[in-house]
Amino acid sequence: MANTNDDIHAMLDTIAAGGLDSLSPEQVARLEATASYNSAVAGRLARLPATAEPVGGLSPELPSEAHWDQVWQRIAAARGPTVLRLARWRPFLAAAAVLVMMVGLWGITQRPAAAAWPVEWAQAIEVDALEAGDDATPCVLAAGVDDEIALIWMFEKES
Repeated sequence: MANTNDDIHAMLDTIAAGGLDSLSPEQVARLEATASYNSAVAGRLARLPATAEPVGGLSPELPSEAHWDQVWQRIAAARGPTVLRLARWRPFLAAAAVLVMMVGLWGITQRPAAAAWPVEWAQAIEVDALEAGDDATPCVLAAGVDDEIALIWMFEKES
């Protein structure tokens, strides 16, 4: 039993020294299994500092300054021109729309409705003869804009 604990502690010391790559997959599996039921081993494993080198010795190549400049230029080009941004003009466009609506509504309410064909009481029309029944009331109107036309309506009394 002491031998197994010594192996586990030796593996933890190897990892602390940055030698994780030197452990075999079986040793890593045994260390993980021990850490799953032994809180002391799990705590020591959690307190180990992160290694500076990636596992397997693979490290990605960092992009150059020229590459970063290309990336930022693409981002700026995709964003579009900053002068014509709609978000910046939205309050002004909303205020202009409200102003146009107010002027339009004010113009509608201020103009009197003009009839397409004005009708009014006849004043310069002479009626020679008009036959109406006993229950009818004659009404003579003049209509038209340029040439007056006489309209004669007969209203019957309601019974």
